[in-house]
Amino acid sequence: RGAFAMAEAGAVLGAKYVFTAHIGMNARQPHELICGTEGFFASTKFDVEFVGKAAHAGAEPHAGHDSILAASSAVLALHAISRHGEGETRIAVGRIEGGTGRNVIASSARLSCETRGSTTAVNDWMFQQACRVIEHTTAMYEQEYRITVMGGGGTAVSDDSVCEVVRRAAANVPYFHPALIR
Repeated sequence: RGAFAMAEAGAVLGAKYVFTAHIGMNARQPHELICGTEGFFASTKFDVEFVGKAAHAGAEPHAGHDSILAASSAVLALHAISRHGEGETRIAVGRIEGGTGRNVIASSARLSCETRGSTTAVNDWMFQQACRVIEHTTAMYEQEYRITVMGGGGTAVSDDSVCEVVRRAAANVPYFHPALIR
């Protein structure tokens, strides 16, 4: 998410190379360093806000539009999205929250989600499917909604020549075992 904000602010305009690291990615033991890797999925991180209508759950349940119910239904529907035939996909809802009390129909709820795809195009498809699911689920439960993209990135490929530069530099770092630098 930090890289997205920096790119949006123009911090990498004119850059020829960008070095990134995912600490511990694919390393299986101490003193091991993987200088490059394949198979990074593209991803989109997003939040969904649901806005319904509060009502007293005992006295006027018919007057409310339950945001927790809408968010819960959306979670189930998101996980029912068909997989893509041109690559692997993932979806995760890592957080759900909402409501104000046990006897109040919730007027708000929030999801923290991400989609992933083995290619940028497959991830984009998955994100669009997620948006469609949310749109229709919120309509079913009479909710207003807002989807906010929090970050993401396309598929990444490690450049072999840059991996070699990293490998040579790592050979001079005592922490890394020479036989474990790959």
